Amino acid sequence: MGCSSSSGNCPLTEKELHQLRIDEEALKEMLEEEAMNKKAQEEKIRLEHDENNAFFLEFGILRSYLIPLITVVFVVVVGCYLAIVPQEEDHQYVIVILGLIMPLAIVAIGVEVF
Repeated sequence: MGCSSSSGNCPLTEKELHQLRIDEEALKEMLEEEAMNKKAQEEKIRLEHDENNAFFLEFGILRSYLIPLITVVFVVVVGCYLAIVPQEEDHQYVIVILGLIMPLAIVAIGVEVF
């Protein structure tokens, strides 16, 4: 029952059909496993992205309250320092830096650039 046709249209034997079914089933399982792995990887990436978004949202909210609060506390501390400690003329530039420039710098850090 050999096939000598050069066109390759010979019928498969029972053993060859059985092996073909086994190979087909193995291929299906492999493709399903790859699809599940791809979905799992995409889900992991999505979760990491969601966590990052939540962190930056929390940080943005915190920053929007924290920067003005730090500025107010800093100005109050400098004001108390100026009211309590006698001032010498050679240290006036330090007071100007602490009292005026630093709060402006702190507020500038808190401004978001679009």
